[in-house]
Amino acid sequence: MSKKKAVAGVVISDDDKFLVVKKKEGRGIMGGKWHLPGKTLEKRENHRKALVRGIRKETGIEGAVGEYITYHITSKGTKVEWYECHAYTRDITPGSDVGDGMWVDRDNVVSLCINVFYLWPEEVRGYFIK
Repeated sequence: MSKKKAVAGVVISDDDKFLVVKKKEGRGIMGGKWHLPGKTLEKRENHRKALVRGIRKETGIEGAVGEYITYHITSKGTKVEWYECHAYTRDITPGSDVGDGMWVDRDNVVSLCINVFYLWPEEVRGYFIK
């Protein structure tokens, strides 16, 4: 069982758009799929710093971590902590492992992320199914 820890964010812009990213092909289980941004924690890194770093590294977006949502354990045993995040910037510059990113309406998150949507915890899915 993995002892890795990761963080993921529901990133919201000031006009209620949500950030989704598409990993490059060949980047593990998420390769080629749209999903919400996240990152594996580095040694001695706290969740909030890891998430700010991860969002910046994957998309170039600056922001802040808000409220804690929930956590889940992946099939590989990684504990993923989920947070609501608020974007300060909007321009997306895909990082080394992200092929694309975009801001979408709440209703479009489910259709874009359908391949991974049901892997998310119920509390996160609840953001997008009203």
